[in-house]
Amino acid sequence: MDEQDIPQLEDEFTKSPNYVWIILAVVITILIAIVISSYVWYKLDIYNKKQALWHEKIDKYLEENPEPTVSDREPIERFTSNYDYYYRIDSYSSNQEWVQSLVQIEMKNNQEQIIIKDINKQYGKFFTILGKVEGANLIILKETVPDTDFPAKTVYSLNIDTLELKKLKINEIIPSREMDFGVQALSQDGKWLAWIPLAIDQEIAQKLYVGNLIDDSYKLKTQLSGLENFNRGNQGLSAVFDMYWISRRLLACAFFNINENGPNDFIDYKTFIIK
Repeated sequence: MDEQDIPQLEDEFTKSPNYVWIILAVVITILIAIVISSYVWYKLDIYNKKQALWHEKIDKYLEENPEPTVSDREPIERFTSNYDYYYRIDSYSSNQEWVQSLVQIEMKNNQEQIIIKDINKQYGKFFTILGKVEGANLIILKETVPDTDFPAKTVYSLNIDTLELKKLKINEIIPSREMDFGVQALSQDGKWLAWIPLAIDQEIAQKLYVGNLIDDSYKLKTQLSGLENFNRGNQGLSAVFDMYWISRRLLACAFFNINENGPNDFIDYKTFIIK
């Protein structure tokens, strides 16, 4: 083939219908990507603006309803005001099993003392600490499975004086053999546990329970209806919740509109006074 023939062949290629369709497909793909990105940014902007307005409302509420001072609160027991707790994986046993200990910290001197050694051996379970309860000799524990994504659900109270481990009644909201991919939130004083359950094969979470950890009771606080959903995400580990305590008695939960084509659309926050 002569060199002078090459430019002519290239010109013929650029004029071919296939080349035109390739260019057109690329342009359309870029335009679709721009439209989708613009829509996503638009939805995020709305979400951020709604959240900003929400936080302004909360700031105003807290200004008008300040938290009580320490002197206004019910008496706080010695161990809750002067001590904190954490757990640690202490060592390996001879057969290479995990060994977990519960440790008490004296806040004043920052001194540590092991309260329960081999807690997993004594109770047959591993735990994380959700928090401690003001005005009571209790800390709240949640059963867990180390080094896994297993969403352990069972919540217990542990009496520091007697070391009695008690399974709380609020666990009844989840059938015994099911895993829970919902969300839990402990109030600042440790007296209330908010819990939105979500079964492994479900995307819709519409029930909010609140448990009183002092008298070991619970109740259904609210139930959404229609297309409303506390879960912004999908099933299992892809579930996304936004629930937190604004103060010791005020709980906030974001709720969303179910959207089959993507993440659920943020609507607003619901607030609940707990008493």
